[in-house]
Amino acid sequence: MNGKAGRKNRTFTESVVSIMLNSEDASHWWGEILLTVCFVLNRVPKSKNKISPYEILKKRQPNLSYFRTWVCLAYVRIPYPKRVKLASKAYECAFIGYAINSKAYRFYDLNVKVIIESNDVDFYENKFPFKSRNSEGTSGGIATDHILMIRSSDQNIESDVTEPQRGKRARVAKEYGPDYLVIRR
Repeated sequence: MNGKAGRKNRTFTESVVSIMLNSEDASHWWGEILLTVCFVLNRVPKSKNKISPYEILKKRQPNLSYFRTWVCLAYVRIPYPKRVKLASKAYECAFIGYAINSKAYRFYDLNVKVIIESNDVDFYENKFPFKSRNSEGTSGGIATDHILMIRSSDQNIESDVTEPQRGKRARVAKEYGPDYLVIRR
């Protein structure tokens, strides 16, 4: 009765499940995985007529070099206005898909835990940050339990400080003398 639609849904479902199983800790990312699978399948040629849905719609071939490995490690460069001189020049992120309204990629910032869209990025497609943080341990020979204990103690210290510290000096309005004129608009 609904053969073509059922087959398409099964293709999407199987692709999402295989990516989730390959990336281990991705069960809560199923929506991003589905959008990525849809993006890729719309640009891959079909077996019957050797033309992709993208080519039918846009009348040109898609750029397949744009494809990346899902949840690979990526370093997104911080834009110049936001850079600090003695700090990191890039955000450590995991690639989670393609932007909908622009030719950019979507990333999950591993430190701040937010989603970023950018195309100024360096990919490391053979490194997977979710796998290394959850199952493989660290490459330096340090036990993962020890790292988790350090991180949890750092978080407790930060959560104890609820308000910023204020100076004890009384604030006094500056007096510049009778020759100085202040104009407020």
